[in-house]
Amino acid sequence: MNKIKTILIFLFIFLIPKEGYSSENLKIIYPSLTPHQLLDKEYKLEIMQEFPINEKDLNEIDYQGCSWYCCGNTINAKASSSLKTTNSGITYRPENVCDLKFNIAWVEGKTDYGICESIERELKGKDN
Repeated sequence: MNKIKTILIFLFIFLIPKEGYSSENLKIIYPSLTPHQLLDKEYKLEIMQEFPINEKDLNEIDYQGCSWYCCGNTINAKASSSLKTTNSGITYRPENVCDLKFNIAWVEGKTDYGICESIERELKGKDN
């Protein structure tokens, strides 16, 4: 069986006319720039009107389609460490992982690189 495969490969490579493989038949493609008029204010306005932005809070993540892995049914979150609250009131608590806001985070609080720091979530089950 292997001999037949080898013979067929040999025939295909060496005996089939190679005019389709010649570099003489390749089309040369030259790069071009986007015309400037496509990038003007009117074009941008047209795109903005075609794809409007909702007026909802843009700091919230669109969680449509998520399941438990998107923090659904989280009862409690705890971490091995977290940064202290800043003077301006910004917190880095483990609960921030499940608030669905991308501009608030849990940040580990060790002085080293944070290797092996962890966060745990307790999920609501049938018994809770």
